[in-house]
Amino acid sequence: MAQLLRQEKSPKKMLKDLFDLKGLSRPLFIPLIYRYASRVSKMSPEEMVKNPVALSRSLIMARELFEYDAIVSNYDPYLELGSLERSLKWVRKDILSDFLERKRKSCITGRALESSDEIGQLPVIYEAAAHVCEIVGREIPVIGVLNSPVTLVRMITEDKFSSWDGHPEELREALNDAQAFVLDYIKAYCNHRVDAVWLIEEDWTFMKPEDLEWLQPIYNTFWNVTQYYDVKSVMGFHDYEPGIADRYFDLGSDAVFLGGPKADKISLSRVAEWVEKYGKPVGLGCPYPETIEANDRLGDLVDFTKDLGYGVFLSTCHEVPINTPIDLINAIVERVKG
Repeated sequence: MAQLLRQEKSPKKMLKDLFDLKGLSRPLFIPLIYRYASRVSKMSPEEMVKNPVALSRSLIMARELFEYDAIVSNYDPYLELGSLERSLKWVRKDILSDFLERKRKSCITGRALESSDEIGQLPVIYEAAAHVCEIVGREIPVIGVLNSPVTLVRMITEDKFSSWDGHPEELREALNDAQAFVLDYIKAYCNHRVDAVWLIEEDWTFMKPEDLEWLQPIYNTFWNVTQYYDVKSVMGFHDYEPGIADRYFDLGSDAVFLGGPKADKISLSRVAEWVEKYGKPVGLGCPYPETIEANDRLGDLVDFTKDLGYGVFLSTCHEVPINTPIDLINAIVERVKG
């Protein structure tokens, strides 16, 4: 009977139990599947992200195929750059040109960006999220993803400030402008009735503990809004210093996710301590190797989460590569749900 009751829980109820730190029979698996959804729907990534109906349909199809526990709206650290250039006076008008000259790879296509048209379009992302919420949102959690002010300002000013230590006044105006910009999009996601907002924290390797103190008020504004709408918040770190990860919990989000290549260096006993000490869910990135049998880390994560019984969810270290075999993703989902 207990097994039957567990099977009847919807992913939506499981997500609520996760944030309420209630008992879970297995970890939730929320992979960063966005570009990969175009493969499932058999269209090009460029075609998918230009049409909100195509994008929402692709995201829903990918979730139906693999049956993971929540749909993320997108994953693209460059998404808001074009809008920033048009909206904020302090952003140099040639910032996108400089950015393209660095030959950064598009998170949508995987190729080096050659024009600003290849960066995703914000209205499409948000309209698609609204469609997904309307179609499957009663049973399947929907998570709105967007870049944090730190990620955006870091990309624009990285040539000027290799470290932010000692430069709070010089950076404050830029961060406050980016904060207002991001806040509008958080409100848009909340109005679309997403279940959670996930802030991309792309590169925090340059951060010092003292930086976190003057950054905290910027984030407090976001949490005030998400709490008002009863939407959960996640700070998703993808490049960071594991030694100061404890300090990330003090920034006030409802959950912290640690992904990227350093995720497998984090001891599981430390994760258990974080859940207990801060009373917040912790997300960990799990690798996707060539074969599921080779993934000892995934097995350790699943066993650890089941033993702990609450407060931990799993994702992928980064956006799932578009060439990942479908059978491998199915095997990972089956191992997590096992």
